[in-house]
Amino acid sequence: MGLSRAAAPVQGLPSSNDPVVQVGHLEADAAWFYRVDGQAWVQGQGSSIPANVFAAQGQHRVEVYQTDLAGNSSAVASLDFWFDSVAPDQPSLALAHDTGDTTDHITSDATLVVSGVQPGDDWFYQVDDGAWHPGQGQEISDAALGGDGVHTVRVRVRDTTGNESATASITVQRDTVAPTTGPTISLEFDTGRDNDLLTNTPYLLFEDLEAGARWSFSLDGGQTWRDAADPTDLAFRDDTPFEHDGVWTVLARQIDVAGNVGSVITQLRFELDRQAPDAPTIALKHDTGLLTDDRVTQDGTVVIGDVEAGGSRAYRLDGSSSWIVFVGGELPPSLFTDGHHVVEVVAWDAAGNQSAIERLEFLLDTQAPGLPSLGLETGSPAALLEPLSLAVI
Repeated sequence: MGLSRAAAPVQGLPSSNDPVVQVGHLEADAAWFYRVDGQAWVQGQGSSIPANVFAAQGQHRVEVYQTDLAGNSSAVASLDFWFDSVAPDQPSLALAHDTGDTTDHITSDATLVVSGVQPGDDWFYQVDDGAWHPGQGQEISDAALGGDGVHTVRVRVRDTTGNESATASITVQRDTVAPTTGPTISLEFDTGRDNDLLTNTPYLLFEDLEAGARWSFSLDGGQTWRDAADPTDLAFRDDTPFEHDGVWTVLARQIDVAGNVGSVITQLRFELDRQAPDAPTIALKHDTGLLTDDRVTQDGTVVIGDVEAGGSRAYRLDGSSSWIVFVGGELPPSLFTDGHHVVEVVAWDAAGNQSAIERLEFLLDTQAPGLPSLGLETGSPAALLEPLSLAVI
């Protein structure tokens, strides 16, 4: 079981962590005696009282007298002192501001906080195997590390008796140089035509970052910034900040692994359109049936209309799962054989937003009916008349 540290020494008392008591002014051939803390008297040997007689930490009183050969005894001399051989607790060291990842010890501000030092104790620090310096307050200044790079700092504590703690150490990387380039910004999904910067999905990609750096971007001209939570995440996939459709300008910068903010700002300007277009219209070009809207026809031409300028359209037939993109405003009759048909059409605007699906059902019949037959009904009154005589003139 280890020793527990004694309370603070009584003010004015000498203290020691190795309490060998020297006894002087002894007469030749005299005998001397001592006692500790009022216990029994013990005859001394040599000219000192060994340290092992002081078992307990804390305050002690030693009393000594001597007796000469004639049996005369001196007055009793006394000494009060404080015994403390227990080392202080090891201090702890931490960055005051780990400005990058809060656990990586890479920082642009290498100020260190020293804790665990008891009142009245002194502490000392060393940087990179250099000289030991007395510490002040509870911090080692950023400037004490001497510049950018990797540094190892050690700290130990010394109490008023001279006992020293175990040495604490921390290795940090100081980096105060901000990135000199900005990230490249692009749309993850340019849902319009290639590179037209028109999209319905405002997800952003960031490239060309320093190793370990993270992106930071602004949508309000640099008044506020959003930073990546994870340096390995090179995409921003949330359309919530884009509160309205229209033209957006994204400003971007990078923050290095030490938390230094780059001064170079890049930008991306794009148009956001999340509004779906109106559904196209669909109708038979010629509804040739007996009724003008019965959707029975001998002409299978289908007319598609009301598609936004710059948009595209597609159709599918009779329950097919495949859409066929087409241009123009008509589907030719050659697509259809006689019978019942279902035509579905859909449109996309220039940003790639899809309309609702419109549907047309019709019956195509291109076969003419057969020649009707004609005849008089048998037994009609005309059959009872005399036959007419016909002459050729």
